[in-house]
Amino acid sequence: MASYCACHKNDVFVTLSGIEIDEAMEVGRKIYQSSQERGLRDYRKFKGNGWVDPDGERLQALGSVAERAAAKALGLEWTAWYDTFKRPDLHHNIEVRMMGVNRYGLRVYDRDHDSKRVVGIVIERGREAGPYRIPGWINAVHGKRPEYLMDPLGRGQPVFAVPQYRLHHLSVLMDLIEAEQRNEVLS
Repeated sequence: MASYCACHKNDVFVTLSGIEIDEAMEVGRKIYQSSQERGLRDYRKFKGNGWVDPDGERLQALGSVAERAAAKALGLEWTAWYDTFKRPDLHHNIEVRMMGVNRYGLRVYDRDHDSKRVVGIVIERGREAGPYRIPGWINAVHGKRPEYLMDPLGRGQPVFAVPQYRLHHLSVLMDLIEAEQRNEVLS
């Protein structure tokens, strides 16, 4: 079984301005509202025990903040995409996952294409204005290990929770992106 604790060996910190946070929160709210209007599944609602998370919109907005912070840390354009639920969060096949507690593992889902690059951003309650800690990233294929599989809420929806000490430094991903950009120019 994997051990879960905060690991700071790969930490990168990023700060967003108040305007950047507000813009990201607004995009997150639009994403949430659009998904509700379209009747898409809300992973924050747990019908089995009758409990509904009132923070669904807030968490979606913070997810957009996480995407904006990751884009800034990687030197990428923030896409602010919405109504594109099959598209990666950022260019270069990057998924961004908010980690709501400092010690949590980085979530990788079985449905994540193996080629996805999953970046974790820690945004704990009470620290929504940053700075944001990025403990690292992993290719989805490498995060789908049996020892990381868990169903923390007992809902029959397992997730791979990659311990922070197994994540790669953001600079490795930045080097991959730079190489891809060079190849695009040469093509």
